[in-house]
Amino acid sequence: MIFIIRLIATWYNHLHIFNLNVQVKIKNIPENLRPLFPPPLDRLLEINPDYLRKYKLGNRVINYLERLQITNEHLPALIKLAESAVNPEVFDNEDERYFYASVHAWRILGLMRAEAAIEPLLGILNALDNANTDWHLEEYPDVFAFIGESAVEPLGKFLHNPANRPYPRFCASSCLEKIAKLNPNSAGRCKQIIIELLKNYDHNDEDLNGFLIGDLVGLKAVEAAELIERAYAAGKVDTLICGKWGIVRRELGVPGLGLAEDTGPYKLPSALAQLPTTAKTKPFINASERNRKKRQRKQQKQSRKKNRRK
Repeated sequence: MIFIIRLIATWYNHLHIFNLNVQVKIKNIPENLRPLFPPPLDRLLEINPDYLRKYKLGNRVINYLERLQITNEHLPALIKLAESAVNPEVFDNEDERYFYASVHAWRILGLMRAEAAIEPLLGILNALDNANTDWHLEEYPDVFAFIGESAVEPLGKFLHNPANRPYPRFCASSCLEKIAKLNPNSAGRCKQIIIELLKNYDHNDEDLNGFLIGDLVGLKAVEAAELIERAYAAGKVDTLICGKWGIVRRELGVPGLGLAEDTGPYKLPSALAQLPTTAKTKPFINASERNRKKRQRKQQKQSRKKNRRK
């Protein structure tokens, strides 16, 4: 009986992701924003905002393409809508549906594996960071992972460019990690790009080194173990981001060279040690946690206006 109730609830939720009162919604679009929403993109404004987090590329996905009958002919309009995320008329609009529509557009471009969207999406990354929104930290890795191998080199170029803002660069590294996991054929190149930047650990910011190491460990890049240890030995890693060397070393499964201080065997707090293995806290800081720390770091290091979208 419980199973049947849950099944009905799931069906109901899927049915009501899109508000069926279309005409009322369309009439409410301000004149200056109407060019961003040619049919069927206007229907993105019908999506219940609650579903923005509940349904996303990393887990459940709204069936955008089939539900909205989106095809390649809509690609230019989708790119324009995606770029509108940094348009003050969209970002600062009291009606958050307009900003959320641009996030939906990112996702659709990912589902379409739209190579044409790579440069436009990277082109707004610094502006997104400057606008004090953190949606790209969560969304971009999945979007670029769906686009796939064609995004690797542009992301690498962006990551290696010191003119780009720090957090967009961290985001680009996370994108490479996610691409490598979803597209194994590109894993070698993704790791190489991150390793090449980590070789400059003496000149990199400690935060940058921490996120690069976290992404390499997420990719099980054993070949980078010595380089990572040397970065730790030089004191150039923010351990709050990726953990101490001893933890990273064990996550990679390497003995280490004795260059960096080793924290010794990881010991769980006594209360956690009594829990079943599956309930114990994993010592390595995973990608989701690093994304949280990216947001936390931005709050600590920048004087930010309150972000109503997070």
